[in-house]
Amino acid sequence: MIKLIFRYLPPEILVTCSAVCKIWSNVSVDPELWKCMNCTELKMTASLLTAIVRRQPEHLILDWTQIAKNQLAWTIARIPSLKNLSLQSVPIQTVFALHTCQCPPLQILDLSLSVD
Repeated sequence: MIKLIFRYLPPEILVTCSAVCKIWSNVSVDPELWKCMNCTELKMTASLLTAIVRRQPEHLILDWTQIAKNQLAWTIARIPSLKNLSLQSVPIQTVFALHTCQCPPLQILDLSLSVD
């Protein structure tokens, strides 16, 4: 029942709900609620990367972040259901992580405007 209500909440509120109690925390990270995670321009901290992996999104947007190569490799290797990955304007060195890690079979990969 809670998950039915959580489907209508924006991501910011879902994160807040996860701090209410253990049951809400477990329900709020259900991958069905996190099909798409938009982390555009966010600082890539260890806790954020852990939160992304815990939620197992199918579509992950990391545009305009300064995510490091090792952070990207660690993250995508732990999301086997990832289908779409957007890395617009990330450092080109970060993109090389896709070559060196176990990347899931992506349907869409957006590398537009990647910078040196």
